[in-house]
Formats: sequence, structure tokens, C-alpha cells
Amino acid sequence: MKSKKRVYRTKTRSLLHKFFKEEGFTRRHLAIDLNIAEPTLDKYLEDPTLFRVSEIRTISDLTELDVNFIFELIYEDNEFRRI
Repeated sequence: MKSKKRVYRTKTRSLLHKFFKEEGFTRRHLAIDLNIAEPTLDKYLEDPTLFRVSEIRTISDLTELDVNFIFELIYEDNEFRRI
């Protein structure tokens, strides 16, 4: 019997967080892949500018997306929050 994928129902904290949710990433696995604790990941998702470049590269490898696209998600969201 195949188990159903869990619905990710947490409040969206940033555009990057929304992207992770839409792509089906879970907090636990993302934290493991980035080698950070889940509370640290929560803090980073609140303010994605806190991510280190090495973590952005890992995210790029996991999602198979260009690093520039990820930076756009981070800084576009940051500009939006200022308005």
C-alpha cells in the first residue's frame, strides 16, 4: 500500500518557503540536506537573506535550479516586505 504525501500546512513565511512547499520539500529533509537544525531553518525561512552561500548552492543542487533564480526569490521577497 502506497502512502499519501503529507499536506504541508504551515504558514508561508517567504517566497522561498512558498517555493519549497510547492515543490514538496519537507522541513525535516530540507534541514538534513542543508545540515542545519529545524529551528535554524525556520529562522532562515522567515528571513531568507540569512542563508549562507554554501546553503544556497545546496538548494540549487537539490532543486536543479540556477543559483541566480534562488537569489531572485530571496531578494524579490525582501523588496516586497519593505513596501
